[in-house]
Amino acid sequence: MNGPMRYAKDPVLFLREVLDMDPDDWQSATAMDVQDHAKVAVKSGQGVGKTALEAGLCIWFLCCRPYAKVICTAPTMQQLYDVLWAEIAKWLQSSKVKDLLIWTKTKVYMNGDSERWFATAKTATKPENMQGFHEDHMLIIVDEASGVADPIIEAILGTLTGIDNRLLLMGNPNRTEGVFYDAFNKDRERWKTRTVSSRDSKRTSRDNIEMLEAKYGKDSDVVRVRVDGKFPKGGLDSFIPLEYAECCSDPVTVPDSNMLHVGVDVARFGDDKTIITTRHGMRVDPQLKYAKQSTMVTVGWVLAICREWIDSWTRR
Repeated sequence: MNGPMRYAKDPVLFLREVLDMDPDDWQSATAMDVQDHAKVAVKSGQGVGKTALEAGLCIWFLCCRPYAKVICTAPTMQQLYDVLWAEIAKWLQSSKVKDLLIWTKTKVYMNGDSERWFATAKTATKPENMQGFHEDHMLIIVDEASGVADPIIEAILGTLTGIDNRLLLMGNPNRTEGVFYDAFNKDRERWKTRTVSSRDSKRTSRDNIEMLEAKYGKDSDVVRVRVDGKFPKGGLDSFIPLEYAECCSDPVTVPDSNMLHVGVDVARFGDDKTIITTRHGMRVDPQLKYAKQSTMVTVGWVLAICREWIDSWTRR
């Protein structure tokens, strides 16, 4: 197999021999994921080398596919141009293909064919920025994907119609909702996913990890997201943490019991309704619902329900 064809099937070899990059194990595995799968999502802690891998894959795809298009996007101009685009320039300048590709502030294109064979940078601010790109060979890289709004990623998914179209989502797992979150959860069968911890990377500062643990706690959401590459237990504005909801979804065995359980969701005078639900053993009674009542009215309803239950039980 000749050089270009060999590199096309082996991005890790390209990273090593053409870019003089020394990829970590997770970077090598992810590079092969992009070669072998149409949709790849990677969540990680900070400082593990995400941007370097994105830059290397951008250059690899441009060099190893005819008339390739690579679309790179991120939530902010700073993240896209000052970080990712600058990283592409860094690796390209020291590579064996530095005369093959021309780098500009918004575009990297094949020397002599700037109209059809290029990589471009588009901020993820409007869905229309992501529309209109179509090519047989196309790679879309979404940096800090957790911060990109769903309509924009949905527009990206709509462009993946070519025979060799691929999508790579990467970033810190900041949010427990959205396309990036779903890729690791309800849609995981449609994605190739990886999780990368900063603890496993030789590139990250151990002092910084210890500082975050000391400041926020080992089990804090800050450490989960920034170090372990895990989704937070719950959103900052959530009342019930995600892990509690996930525990409730597991099958449980409820023993027979004479104890009455009363659940109350108080709404008072808001637009929502107050809900009172009772359970004893495996039996859940019909919910009592009402609106625009004071807290003391709710207390009265709960006491009445309890008295009724005690009376009915003593009559048995």
